[in-house]
Amino acid sequence: MEELLKAISQVGFPIAVAVYLLMRIEPKLLAMTDCIKDLTAIVKADTENSKETRQTIATFALSVNDLKNEMRRFNDNNTKAKS
Repeated sequence: MEELLKAISQVGFPIAVAVYLLMRIEPKLLAMTDCIKDLTAIVKADTENSKETRQTIATFALSVNDLKNEMRRFNDNNTKAKS
């Protein structure tokens, strides 16, 4: 408490309050910085997973289209063979 009173008398009340608040807020700012770093890593991983998922879906869609085309050819060949 004496240190606070000395600081107020030396630098003035507004500066002493500003320093006090900065000292109180600093740990919270550091914690928030860590959370932001963690969230950045999570978003990056999620983005990479989304890209892989989109590629897999696109490949699957192409495979389904190829299968449909093969089934049409097969049906066309059977129809011609029966005629």
